[in-house]
Amino acid sequence: MCVINFNKKSFGCFLLIAIILVEILLVLDIHSDFPNFMIPKKTSALNYFYFSQSGFSKTMLVVYCIAPFIYAYHYVEAKNNGFQNMMITRLNSQRRYFNRMLLTNAVYVAVTFCVLKSVQLVTCIIVINPLDFKDAIALKAKAPYVLSTNPFINLLLFFVLAILGEIIFSLLVIMVGLYIENTVLFLGSGLMLSLLGVLIPALANNALNLKSSILMNSLSISTLISPGISTLGAYAPNYGALASYGLSVAFYMILTIGLYFVWHLRFKEA
Repeated sequence: MCVINFNKKSFGCFLLIAIILVEILLVLDIHSDFPNFMIPKKTSALNYFYFSQSGFSKTMLVVYCIAPFIYAYHYVEAKNNGFQNMMITRLNSQRRYFNRMLLTNAVYVAVTFCVLKSVQLVTCIIVINPLDFKDAIALKAKAPYVLSTNPFINLLLFFVLAILGEIIFSLLVIMVGLYIENTVLFLGSGLMLSLLGVLIPALANNALNLKSSILMNSLSISTLISPGISTLGAYAPNYGALASYGLSVAFYMILTIGLYFVWHLRFKEA
């Protein structure tokens, strides 16, 4: 049961629009990299899929932007218009209300990005080349900064960890939304947080002239939602992708929980 009025039919329409938008951008990227879709037979669909998940590619910009629209918007709107107070009174517990909201958000975010990533992978397979799990040369060349040198396990881990990262990012967006009184302004929070989460660690890494820092890489939002794809610094890292991802999860969870407790204390005093 959702804690606020959330129309599942509207979610389906939203998901369809997101799929169409991501697919258009992905196909345009493929056409730009391979004019007239003249794609060499040795081109790996899997590697191109990973490439589409890195940094600020067009498809990743969509990922950053839609986080507030999936479910968080409905919660922040309920907070701003006072509807959440009625729900908290009905449930007789702010904690129960909040936990239900977080669980519902996690489910919708997981479904959204599982579908989006699956459709992108299928598109790469159809447009570029059939999927080949036998070629592990690219993964071995990136070692140790890979989730696994086994192509199938690496893909499986990427899906699971990236979706978990998306859920954590969406929770951070919600926590920031607790402090934003204007719901329309909140809609740009996903892009703003992602820009800060990418640019600040990158600028700090350059300012400190670090060759390959697991700390700075872990602070990057890209590590959280695209684990094992790209790193900060001009040198190949000598640490594993799982270690960097684990630190990134820890950092963003601490930040998210910290923002919640600060707001919770303020809520109790109000």
